[in-house]
Amino acid sequence: MAYYSVCSINIETDCLLSNSFRPFLLPDGKRPERIDMTVRQAEKPYSTQGLRKTADLPDMTVFEEDGPDGRVFRRIFALKIRIGMISADSEYRNVEYCFLDEFSFLGKDWIGNLFSQFFYLVIRCRMILNGFVVLHSACVELRGKAYAFTGPSGIGKSSRASKWCELFSADWISGDRPAIRVCDAMAYGVPWDGKEAIYRNTSFPLAVILKVSRSESAQIKDLSDTDKLQLLCEQTFLPLWDAKLAAQGIALLKRLSVRIPVYEICCDITDDSIKKAKTDLFQKLSNR
Repeated sequence: MAYYSVCSINIETDCLLSNSFRPFLLPDGKRPERIDMTVRQAEKPYSTQGLRKTADLPDMTVFEEDGPDGRVFRRIFALKIRIGMISADSEYRNVEYCFLDEFSFLGKDWIGNLFSQFFYLVIRCRMILNGFVVLHSACVELRGKAYAFTGPSGIGKSSRASKWCELFSADWISGDRPAIRVCDAMAYGVPWDGKEAIYRNTSFPLAVILKVSRSESAQIKDLSDTDKLQLLCEQTFLPLWDAKLAAQGIALLKRLSVRIPVYEICCDITDDSIKKAKTDLFQKLSNR
């Protein structure tokens, strides 16, 4: 067995996950006292026959079925890359995987590596139940506080965060999708990170969430409560095929939008513009 700890969520697995998980691998194979999720190979292959299709996503199809008491007890993610399927219970605590016979020669660890991008999905579902949200943002640490730059892909989140590292000696936490524990507003690095592949196994208190906007004149703008929540909903992972869990995620975002300041940061990526925006931001934060 291998044991990982991602944002204080302890995972027990019978296969090694992808290399991005390596910094989160617990040393010496020691089993932690608390296990939040188990990942194991299924004893027999799954079939989706007779199951309800609840979502058709670009890389997988989601099915569910009812238990004897009428509760949903299994969700199956049939992978469109045609290597197998993943099954999870309603609390995303017990996860099983099976792969097609023609891939069996690869062995569990190779299969674990191939499946890792889909395990990300199940882990993020479990994180909502543990009070975390995963925010699409570039997140850096400066003087012991985390700063998250969010917005749609291509708007310039990473370029502005990189400028903070260059000009102010900030350090990266996550280049693309940090996790935030809402109860204490802690920002965590995670082992999934898009094309940037920037992540650290670390955490810092989140100081502010910044909606990135391109502008020749540097300024920090207030957002209405409605705009804050809309921004967070648009840039946060929400499992829309699971209405109950998605509602829990939205409730967490409402709490986060009240707990943490959310501003719009308007600037370009010249040194002067970045410096002025940062000065205005810190002035605004100090006046709260």
